[in-house]
Amino acid sequence: GGPGPVSLERLLADPAIRIGVAADRSYGPALDAVLEKYRGRRNLVVFSRQRLFSDLFAMVKAGRLDGVLGMPMEAWYHAARSGVADQVACQPLKEARQDRGEWFGYVACSRTEWGRQVIARIDAVLEKERKTTRYRSFFERWLKKGLLKSYRDRYDALFLHTGLGGSSSGPGP
Repeated sequence: GGPGPVSLERLLADPAIRIGVAADRSYGPALDAVLEKYRGRRNLVVFSRQRLFSDLFAMVKAGRLDGVLGMPMEAWYHAARSGVADQVACQPLKEARQDRGEWFGYVACSRTEWGRQVIARIDAVLEKERKTTRYRSFFERWLKKGLLKSYRDRYDALFLHTGLGGSSSGPGP
């Protein structure tokens, strides 16, 4: 990546730049709003397939897309599997910096006693494990070294409440 976040709005305003996105994926409120504004334009390719990110990544490799919206670990994983890790760059998006929601995942269960018990067990495991090196390594192994410090700072602030210029809120990872 480059020196700092780039604007998805600016990228999509350029009709020569083709960006691929998943049809049924939310990228957070700020990015979703930009995508909705450009939906239907030829340079925003909305994709819906079973092997979604790998297919979008293959389109980038083939020169049919200039970029794909996704998490850095998705890109590093597919780049490593394709033998092109040295040819891939990840760039943070300015609009995503407004959303803390892109860091949160959710688990859904039936609204029954069983579902409440499952959620309680998951919450307990996350509360215990999210601060361990082992837990963090599952995700961090897909990040390039240059992203690791920034990722760890944000992770600590959001999930371990160490502060990042504000308080964290929302569910755990």
